Amino acid sequence: MKPAAGARPISRLAGRALVVALLAASAPAQTPPAEPSRTAESIEIGASETTVWLAISDGEQSRLLRRTATTPFALAGSSHGRAAQAIPDRDDLFVFFADGAFSRFSGSEWQRELDLPGQHRPIDAVADAGAVFAVVPAASAAAMPAYDLDAQAASSQPFDPGSARLCLARYDGRAWAGLHTLPIAIHDSNLDARRQPRLLLAGSQRWLAVAARQPDQLQLVRLDARGQAQGDTSTLGIPGLRGFWITSVNQTPALLAAVSRGEAEQLVAYRLLEQPDRPPLWRITELELSIDAARIRRIEAAHGFNQQAVILLADAAGEARLEFGRFGGPPAESGVAVRDVVRSLSAATNSAYLLRSALMLVMLATMGTTFVLRRGSMFQSPALPRDREIAFTFQRSLGFLIDFVPLALLWAGLLHVEPSAAIRDLGTWATGGTSAAVLPDPRVLAWWGVTIASHSVYCLMAELIFGRTLGKWALRVELLSENGRPPTAGQVALRNLMRLVELLPMVWALGLLVILSRNRQRVGDLLSWTIVVRKIQVPQQGQDQP
Repeated sequence: MKPAAGARPISRLAGRALVVALLAASAPAQTPPAEPSRTAESIEIGASETTVWLAISDGEQSRLLRRTATTPFALAGSSHGRAAQAIPDRDDLFVFFADGAFSRFSGSEWQRELDLPGQHRPIDAVADAGAVFAVVPAASAAAMPAYDLDAQAASSQPFDPGSARLCLARYDGRAWAGLHTLPIAIHDSNLDARRQPRLLLAGSQRWLAVAARQPDQLQLVRLDARGQAQGDTSTLGIPGLRGFWITSVNQTPALLAAVSRGEAEQLVAYRLLEQPDRPPLWRITELELSIDAARIRRIEAAHGFNQQAVILLADAAGEARLEFGRFGGPPAESGVAVRDVVRSLSAATNSAYLLRSALMLVMLATMGTTFVLRRGSMFQSPALPRDREIAFTFQRSLGFLIDFVPLALLWAGLLHVEPSAAIRDLGTWATGGTSAAVLPDPRVLAWWGVTIASHSVYCLMAELIFGRTLGKWALRVELLSENGRPPTAGQVALRNLMRLVELLPMVWALGLLVILSRNRQRVGDLLSWTIVVRKIQVPQQGQDQP
């Protein structure tokens, strides 16, 4: 059974700036660079073709940074606990923490997932469409049920790892289950973290890369759907091998290896070449980097992203950097120091706090001004003509939707925004469901901004020229001054200018005035002395009244 969502306390972002330690220290002569300490700040990276994640841990607090191919890094969220493994799954992220706890970050929310038996952490893990595949110790696999491939679920039978030391397990969101043992001949647990077995799951491609018992050799094994070796095994001799990562670059399996270069390291790349009726060939291929190879001291991780490779490394000065590599040409973007990412994020965080504070002040000022100037009109009936009455709430609501929704959908299509998800993100942010320091996606903010601006301009022009908008015409309502006369151009301009304020996420709650006020007026109506009315039939002079 999956633990309750609140089983692991998850904190929201504190307003502190991120502090990132340098990844590597200077190394003694003729020895490999020292592995970064995991007792201070640490960085974990995960990447898919569309998204890069950084999990930066400081003590027992982790912060998630996310970027896409078209947007810069932004703070996505934070959590208690030191993130130890970041496993991307499309737009989501699975995270194993240092204590073995397992969670999923989706949208802007954390969800507690089922830990591996014994709260072990996997040796390596990949994810696809909500399923996680992990290389796990046999002791952990022995406590799992076996996976039923036909039923696509965990079976009632226990999984038997036999004499295997490592196994392949699958998590489907409900339970962990053992898939298959991994080839015994190539197991070696006495390896540093960068030489542990690696998994690749990219479409129909399933590969396992393992350091062989012989020094400086790698074995790459193709796996079937059950995780069983298919027989396509390649052995690569890589002199000076210190670490390796198997990934997909531009939809082609690739192996990226860190090899010694004196006291430093360099990156060597291989791509899979499929040959009909012949064994697969892993061919060494030039990977052009965004950094001078002579500046690389230590390579920490490498993943495929946006038709290129993204590489976490320490440069000659020991500074943590994100660099990029591309097959067949220069990378599409330049590298960046993680410290600079954090610095720009701190500036964005300050901007987010200022924006939220400003919106709160706008809401309070609007409410205060409305109450001071028009509190009496909320409870008094206006002087309307005999054949006019106040419009029903449903007429106002439906009229608004007719005027607003087409513009929102138009701009959503142009800006490639999913409207329902965008509205949900804006509402969550406005109501404090996310930290004040975490802004919604820039595209969402841009979409909402141009939508309310174009809606306000449309309503202004329609009411000035035709006296009402299409929505008001369809619902047979119209706009009048509170004295019963047609509104002036100044009144129309003021009420539509107030739309820009009323449609800000923080101010959505003021829309309740349409329901709560006696005359069903929104803030713009109250401040411009206007009212939306409907036409009624009145008895003609001399006609009997009921």
